[in-house]
Amino acid sequence: LAAPCAGPFLGGVLAFAVTQPAPVIMGIFGSIGLGLSLPYAVLMLRPEWLSRLPKAGPWTVAIREVLALILLAAAVFFSASLVPKAVYPWLWWAWLALVLVWGLRRFVQGNGAVRVITATATGLALAVTVVFASPLGSGEDELVWQPYSAELLAETKARGTPYLLEFTADWCINCKVLERTVYKEPAVAEAVERAGMVPIQVDVTASDPEKDALLTATGGQALPFAAVFAGDGAVVARFTGLFDTDSLVEAINRTENSQP
Repeated sequence: LAAPCAGPFLGGVLAFAVTQPAPVIMGIFGSIGLGLSLPYAVLMLRPEWLSRLPKAGPWTVAIREVLALILLAAAVFFSASLVPKAVYPWLWWAWLALVLVWGLRRFVQGNGAVRVITATATGLALAVTVVFASPLGSGEDELVWQPYSAELLAETKARGTPYLLEFTADWCINCKVLERTVYKEPAVAEAVERAGMVPIQVDVTASDPEKDALLTATGGQALPFAAVFAGDGAVVARFTGLFDTDSLVEAINRTENSQP
């Protein structure tokens, strides 16, 4: 279940499952098992359908090379916590240069199917590089996080101020996706400002007993995880895995409406 093809999607699902009653846990894991085994069961019942599957050829070699480039991109992504921040973007541009060299060679030598695969992979590589190599700055209409400290959290609670806790890490792909999509939406920043909320970001890239304990105490099991708190300290909403802007804004608005 932790395979690259399923891990980013099932991580949040499984983290949610372990917090549920036993029947829900069994139902979720049973559904995952059924989905993984169904194609094999169908082909065993209808072996003649195997003849309808695409035949191997040059296009499968191209797919294999694309998957190798994807694994290399994953290595670049996870190096964020190991290399200086100034070096990290250049690793993405170097990876893109490798993809472009590969794509040019494949496009010249390949046939129609290979050329389609090559053009698609190269375009996606360019988009991925632009996203991850660009600095994650905050504009005037974007959410500005405050780095977590025990003092900041204690002060926020003492003032009775609502707050948003986001747990993130350099190695968490889905955390970066949320930070470059949902959290960058102007609607989120506007809702936070209206509610007088303090957005606090907890970086757990390196294991820290205090931050790990806070994650567990807040109800989190895995990343990405975020929680919205009202001024009285009550949890308004918890978000595990990927979620949309509307859900977060709706939870923030509920803290605004709950204030006297």
